[in-house]
Amino acid sequence: MGAYENLVPLLFKEKVIEVADDKPFLLASGKQSPVYFDHRRMFSSPELRQIALDEWTLYLRPKLPPLTKDLVIVGTATAGIAPAFALAERWGLRFCYVRSQAKSHGTGRMIEGIWQQGDVCLLVDDMITSGKSVLAAADELKKQGGLVFGCASFTFHPFKSTINGFAAQGIPLLPFLNSKLIFEKAKELALITNEQFLKVAQWFEQEGI
Repeated sequence: MGAYENLVPLLFKEKVIEVADDKPFLLASGKQSPVYFDHRRMFSSPELRQIALDEWTLYLRPKLPPLTKDLVIVGTATAGIAPAFALAERWGLRFCYVRSQAKSHGTGRMIEGIWQQGDVCLLVDDMITSGKSVLAAADELKKQGGLVFGCASFTFHPFKSTINGFAAQGIPLLPFLNSKLIFEKAKELALITNEQFLKVAQWFEQEGI
């Protein structure tokens, strides 16, 4: 639980994670949620960014294939761009990102960056909820001749439907911080009230965690 001890207080301090008081947050997936994760705030904070990358790469590196020139770190547009670039920079690897739709001008590409047939890639997003946008990006990478080694995210909601969706596509899911464990640690550290914890726990149960 070392990563949770180090990161959870900072994630709440910098308001990367917030719990709604009344009106729930509307997520990109279309779900309504009592919690919201804003990872852009994490990458805006030099202190938090450094600690987060140290912990994340320590977790992720043993799960990856050899870091050779054939491995590409690919982000999803737009939330996955910052974390994917950060990982690529840390490891000295190529970086690309997948658009949500093809460019309407210029080359009309869906994949931006130096991309080649046969590339092995790690697909990266900041947060996985339903996983639909990430799986759509994975499909595009496969169409463009790539092999998706796995999908990494900094945080994720461990919904059974999401886990089953990745399993059905044969794509290993490599999430770092589990939101259920985040909120258990936040309650332990008195970063949230018991009422807030119960609200989140009820939502988790409702959504199938």
